[in-house]
Amino acid sequence: MAQIVGMVRKSGAKKVYLAIAAPPVRYANVYGVDMPSRREFAANGLTEEEVCKSLGADGLLYQTVDDLIK
Repeated sequence: MAQIVGMVRKSGAKKVYLAIAAPPVRYANVYGVDMPSRREFAANGLTEEEVCKSLGADGLLYQTVDDLIK
């Protein structure tokens, strides 16, 4: 995702906002879905603000769990 943010900025964007259609993934899936280890998740151990900064974006919006259930 940070690479995409970089490419968008390189193309001339002054601001980059990310909207993620899922809640932050912080834990591995125990139901058999092949997912990276916890240390590879962008949101592992970080606040949403810290994730945004690590990706180089100006803003970050995740879908909430409540909205996902609805």
